[in-house]
Amino acid sequence: MAATLPVAVTHRFPRGISWTRGGPALLECRSHALVDDDGGVWLVDPIDGPGLDAELAPLGRVVGVIVLLDRHLRDAPAVARRHGARLLVPPGRWRRAVPDGAEPIREQVVGCPFHFAPVVERDRQWLEQLLWWPQQGVLVVAEAVATLDAYRASAEAIGVHPLLRVRPPVALRDARLRPTLLLVGHGDPVERDATPSLLRALTRARRDLPLLFVALPRLLLARRRADPRPRSGC
Repeated sequence: MAATLPVAVTHRFPRGISWTRGGPALLECRSHALVDDDGGVWLVDPIDGPGLDAELAPLGRVVGVIVLLDRHLRDAPAVARRHGARLLVPPGRWRRAVPDGAEPIREQVVGCPFHFAPVVERDRQWLEQLLWWPQQGVLVVAEAVATLDAYRASAEAIGVHPLLRVRPPVALRDARLRPTLLLVGHGDPVERDATPSLLRALTRARRDLPLLFVALPRLLLARRRADPRPRSGC
């Protein structure tokens, strides 16, 4: 991914930041930095660009770069190399070559404060892990759920990916997941009522699928009219 556009911090929270790249983006990509109890900084699905290191420097030293979705490799290898940090990626058979030196994500990774669990395991199609930080109540989901209009039906705060609505991921229903902050790979975080919003989205995923398909063309057209500039994905 070209790193010519500057990064833009979209949210700051007590133990980290979220950012995207400047300019319009069709999928409203989000990357995150989480600061552990020892002051180490872990980057999740990072997008690189001018200004990134300046934003990260006050947080601490980057000790790890985490890729939660095989399609979200983004600039992770380059950022990890620049900072001399570990690179963690989903296990399984990728559609592309796995980056050199990458470590496969396990439920618990030595030296890493987070817990991981598989969300989608489809070799060469979709390999996604969730990140759960129980001490801070932070849940990070790369793709299975998001807060974009294109994911949401009616007024729900969170939406399940259209391709997963018939059978929503079981891992996201784990009773141990009680987030107070939900960070997603596409769209703004959910900072209030994160747990009930997530459970409601999962419960209504299949039921609201027809509503989503009816609303989606209208939502995309409205967005295009509001901002006709060319948009890119992530």
